[in-house]
Amino acid sequence: MFNLLLVVLSFFTPSWEKVPASLQEKLNTASENDILTVIVLMKPFPDYEYVKTIPDIKTRASYFKILAQESQRGILDFLSQKSTADVIEYESYWVYNGIRLKAKPSVIKEIIKREDVLRVELEPEVFLVKPKKSEDESAPQPFVAPWNMRMVGADSAWAHGFRGEGVIIGGMDTGVDTSHPAFDGVQFKGADFTSEGNPFYDGHGHGTHTTGTAIGGTGNFDYNDIGVAPNVPLFVMAKIFDSNGYAGNISGAFQYIASLKADSGIDIRSVNNSWGSCNTTSTAYWSAVQTWRSLEIFPVFAIGNNANCGTLCSQTGTAGTPGNYPTVIGVGTVGADSCHDCVGQRGPAPNQSPWNDPTYWFYPSWNLQKPDIAAPGSNVRSSIPGGGYASWDGSSMATPHVNGALALLFQANPSLTVDSAYMILINTAKRPAGCGYSYPNDRVGWGVVNVWEAIKTQMGIPIVTITTFDTTGAGAVWDPGETITIDFVAKNVGQDTAINLTGKLRTTNPYVTVVDSEGAWPDLAPGDTALNTDNFAAYADPGTPNGTVVNFVLTIYGQDDQGNPKEWTYNFSLTIGQLGSLTFDVPAGNALLTVTHKGAIPTQDEGGNIGTGTGFKWPINGANHLFYGSVAITNSSSYVVDAWYNYQDAFDDDFAPRDGLWWIPPFKGDTMADAGYDDGNHSAPQNIYVRQYAYAFSVTGNPGCGNGVLL
Repeated sequence: MFNLLLVVLSFFTPSWEKVPASLQEKLNTASENDILTVIVLMKPFPDYEYVKTIPDIKTRASYFKILAQESQRGILDFLSQKSTADVIEYESYWVYNGIRLKAKPSVIKEIIKREDVLRVELEPEVFLVKPKKSEDESAPQPFVAPWNMRMVGADSAWAHGFRGEGVIIGGMDTGVDTSHPAFDGVQFKGADFTSEGNPFYDGHGHGTHTTGTAIGGTGNFDYNDIGVAPNVPLFVMAKIFDSNGYAGNISGAFQYIASLKADSGIDIRSVNNSWGSCNTTSTAYWSAVQTWRSLEIFPVFAIGNNANCGTLCSQTGTAGTPGNYPTVIGVGTVGADSCHDCVGQRGPAPNQSPWNDPTYWFYPSWNLQKPDIAAPGSNVRSSIPGGGYASWDGSSMATPHVNGALALLFQANPSLTVDSAYMILINTAKRPAGCGYSYPNDRVGWGVVNVWEAIKTQMGIPIVTITTFDTTGAGAVWDPGETITIDFVAKNVGQDTAINLTGKLRTTNPYVTVVDSEGAWPDLAPGDTALNTDNFAAYADPGTPNGTVVNFVLTIYGQDDQGNPKEWTYNFSLTIGQLGSLTFDVPAGNALLTVTHKGAIPTQDEGGNIGTGTGFKWPINGANHLFYGSVAITNSSSYVVDAWYNYQDAFDDDFAPRDGLWWIPPFKGDTMADAGYDDGNHSAPQNIYVRQYAYAFSVTGNPGCGNGVLL
């Protein structure tokens, strides 16, 4: 335990102005009946450098608690004597040494005059870093991790047994739908800091989406493996936004997370924050973020979206707070090409105190560089409430990639500090060429997060991977009824020797039997490769349908050179037989139509990939387009009600919307001008209602047509 006198005396005062201009302006224009919400920071300011010398988390938290208790007595007594008409509510906090206060301007002016007050600041107007639904949702690829998981190296980490086991992370968001199938096996703990009262109700969807990107799925290379760290045992949700996106008590959420770590022994390692303020110089949560770091909680913040703050892709210095603090990792956005996608805001951070004080810098040569790192922020598919999935764009979507990456990194080395983990992520970031900028920069910082490269930096960890595998015994194709042998070349890409290596091959496919499931490799020093000493073998049942894809899992068991058990997993797939052609050209009267072996239009292969095929040709040897569409209603081959619609008459009212359906006006004969229809038996015109879907499109040479849009 430390001495109380030392706690009281160990502090320094930052060179901040006591009343920022934004608050002064508000006080000058507010009426005496207005209610303002402010954060009042008290003297003394915590000495965070001293706190680093305190050895354990619980005692560090006691430092902050005692400091707050001793320094806030006077102001709490002052506030308790005010009427409830003048002071609506106030709460004391130790996560920052201060008070969150709702009061009239006259009370706030009195507080500003107090000698024990360090700074009074308006509680910032914060927003969810609002996403937009992506217009481009990628098709599923069987047994392949989603594109964004591959970009950040999560799939490589999964293949080597890193899925977040044993690491606790969290988020401050709109809640989370814990019943979503993407979160099977994960436990949740949470608290609600809005008026809705349930941290696990997400009426907005934002929190379920960001949580999915951090921990959703299983890590078995499925289309729904949407999360970087799917095997974390516990996720903590502090709900700070309601269903309409309005902020609650963010100060309370900061302290809740800190209290869980310090008082309840819940070892939260990192927290996702896909929210922020357009006020680029707000320091309201500066001390709270530093307290998190002192308790070894990694603060991960979105850098902000241009759309939220009315900024353009070209505007620099727009990064929001707290994402632009030097004490957090601010996350920018990239698209599928790994280049900045203009979704996320840009640095640098403000060139003023406390940003330009090197005392606070994570990175020794930081020099106002924001964002720090980037992750996929466009067309990110993740979970939404109710069990579904959706693709959204935004720096909100990028940030949880880093939260999940930290879970994997802390799994690889639980002894890492916040500071060392930051340096590892920055120094191992991917820096793609061809994006038109050098690194670091004010778009993506030091590059795109690469968790697998980060994991490989950790000393004392053997990491065994499979570089190649080969099949023999069945010729070029593994046919039904045949047995194949499978050999694997293993490589130790880690920093320690891997010994006593054995492997177990498994599949759950009902057509396949693994007839020789066990193999072994010699000991592997760092960088060594070796072929397995025993063959693995698998048999395909004679009744296996051609084209059956078999998903295999190879688990490698071993030890490091200290005898500690290790385990790595490798996923791969093989196809039995040849499916043959997936598409067929079918003559349909005068038309030639391409369909699949399943009868699908447009063409679609086994993996769900869309192809073009031959198309629709009319007549069979004519141009590849649908010249006109028709609607036919009949109860016999001799009684047909027919209407036709030529695309060249697209601007006529032939198909007019009526009551949510498309209405075909009555006509007869061979021209549109004729009234009614003529089927030989009924001369009276009849209305026909048909549900139709259509595209507007551009026709070359037709001045009336514009750009094509989906109707």
